[in-house]
Amino acid sequence: MSAANYPLVLEAGVDFPITITWKDSTGVAINLAGYTAKLQIRTGPGNTVLLTKQTSDASIVLGGAAGTIAFTITGADATALVAQLVPMKWDLLMTSPTAVGVRLVQGFVTSAPAITV
Repeated sequence: MSAANYPLVLEAGVDFPITITWKDSTGVAINLAGYTAKLQIRTGPGNTVLLTKQTSDASIVLGGAAGTIAFTITGADATALVAQLVPMKWDLLMTSPTAVGVRLVQGFVTSAPAITV
């Protein structure tokens, strides 16, 4: 399974909540009980991590049988990322209870500075 492409467009100072529902090929939600999730934003593979969200610190919340994956890139996070002034990429890694990893979503991150303050 290839990771879905989902570009993020972040605005400085604005919260960006995201909820993804992971479904199988027949459209049924995957039960995420026992799964873990980790998201990172970097300028490229192996480069410095600019932002991490993960289930281990509850910055990503999994919805069990509903198959939902919820997180928020806060306004403060977005402001810090806008200040980087470099191209960025992100992805979301899901790990099953049997330690099988799936890169579920990936994409570029575009950021916009605030004009009105």
